[in-house]
Amino acid sequence: MTFQPVLALASVRHSYWFWPSIMVLAALVAGVVIPTVDAALGTTWWDETVPLPPARPESARATLTTLASALIGVAGVAFSVTIVAVSFASSNFGPRLIGNFMGDRINQVVLGVFVATFVYCMMVLRAVESGGDDPVFVPQIALLTANVLALGCVGALIVFIHHVPESINVTNLVSSIGERLTQEIEDIHAGEHEGPDPLVAPMPPNARTVTAHVTARSAGHIQFVDLDALRERARKIGARITVLRRPGDFVVRGQRLLAVEGANPVEKGELTALRRTISLGRNRTELQDASFLSDQLVEIVGRALSPGINDPHTAMLCLDWLRSALTVFAEHAPRPAPANDAAVRFARITFEDLLSRSFSRMRPYVAADRTVTLHAIAVLADIARAASTTTRADAAISEMRDLAAAATHTQSDPIVHDEITKALAAATRG
Repeated sequence: MTFQPVLALASVRHSYWFWPSIMVLAALVAGVVIPTVDAALGTTWWDETVPLPPARPESARATLTTLASALIGVAGVAFSVTIVAVSFASSNFGPRLIGNFMGDRINQVVLGVFVATFVYCMMVLRAVESGGDDPVFVPQIALLTANVLALGCVGALIVFIHHVPESINVTNLVSSIGERLTQEIEDIHAGEHEGPDPLVAPMPPNARTVTAHVTARSAGHIQFVDLDALRERARKIGARITVLRRPGDFVVRGQRLLAVEGANPVEKGELTALRRTISLGRNRTELQDASFLSDQLVEIVGRALSPGINDPHTAMLCLDWLRSALTVFAEHAPRPAPANDAAVRFARITFEDLLSRSFSRMRPYVAADRTVTLHAIAVLADIARAASTTTRADAAISEMRDLAAAATHTQSDPIVHDEITKALAAATRG
């Protein structure tokens, strides 16, 4: 699977226009087809088959007009509530987490239901003929469908009212990020990804044999590296390609992305084709960048422990979900590095890299809080015990010691110093 459809699907998922647009198109079609079916059935079948009096043109118009005006008003309120929720989450949890709300399928579908029902009512309204030069015609099936859709909108509104506070509940938000991070790491080791290896890090090439470099044409974050396409290109030109950057890195124009090593010069067209295997964008994504999710948890920790919020329980919740993901990473055996003679060379991010990236960034915030410091030491101790190699266990113990030293330096209470010392001693003994 190449990166174009993968990125397109990710963009669609995090957009507010796709599902509402699809549902509006469906409403347009239904608003034309159902009245046409009504007209084909005629005006007598309703009295013969349905034990309800048929609607008259005036009542039909009044019903459709009322539904349309009410639903577009409710859609505006729902959209406003969604924007308020996104603004609240951005200010309290961090702007990098907006994507979690933009990708909320329930909000997208609810907005689509309201707008699509409004469009459907407007389309059916034009089919109602009340006499004069035209014969009286009321599309009974279409009108009944409009009433059913209106009832569905009531249900959607109830779901929406329940879902909005749930979506900005910090416990649900952190749990969602933690579950996705854990699943991402599990998928990496299970080999369940359809695309290339999702964790790619720089590997320096052999400078003596480099024949060409592929550079960035614009600035932005690396969103996807299509390793399958790189392998095909490497075999075609008879060269070895080294990936110099990994997804999530920010590059500037002219910065080197790939190094091509071979006996023959690389044509300009091939360099262009190689450049297309790397997608750049304004934002980081979680497609191949598991550290993007861990960075979100770290950002929540930093904000939770800021003086303005001071919420250690949220910080400890983030640490628990980091423990879940890093324990899965620690339990698996290290994956072998790519062979030197491989067509495409790259180095996957290691457990030690992800552990250090997460805990070193949050250390200044965690070290200032006694409760969170003790919890973090316990989390690191659990990760160390789950490690499949001594190197990984030593990395977790090293993070424990660095955190304990920082906390002892930051906090002045001697009782807290004693608690940290005892916690560290117990963790390292275990």
